[in-house]
Amino acid sequence: MVDLAAGYLLTDVSVETHDLTFQAVAEDDDPPSQLVRVSCTYPVEPDIDEDCDVTITTNQTWLTVSPTTVTGADRIMVNVDSSPLEAGTYEGNIHFQCEWDAPDDEEDIAVHLTVTAPATPDTTPTTVPATTP
Repeated sequence: MVDLAAGYLLTDVSVETHDLTFQAVAEDDDPPSQLVRVSCTYPVEPDIDEDCDVTITTNQTWLTVSPTTVTGADRIMVNVDSSPLEAGTYEGNIHFQCEWDAPDDEEDIAVHLTVTAPATPDTTPTTVPATTP
């Protein structure tokens, strides 16, 4: 038995977090990737769920996920490419949408990236005290 509400299949999309933070230094390596658990199920009988597909998209070119489609429960890898970015604060979004576009069957994760300026080398000349013979 499948429950329908307003003509939609009742699905459950869930993610383990709704907020991710990355920190990077400009002109340096990208920050480490982060894993996020995502799942999508729909009821086929009382107390029995089936897996469904979730499409995952991002709204910034510096923000990527892999894979971009998940069936059932899985983990995705979230990556940021800080190489083209100047020092500053950047905001992005990861959107999770169930394959049936049912109402309320989507989730979002806010992504915060802080890029700091690289350290500047100390170019102050070292003074050596004069010695007296």
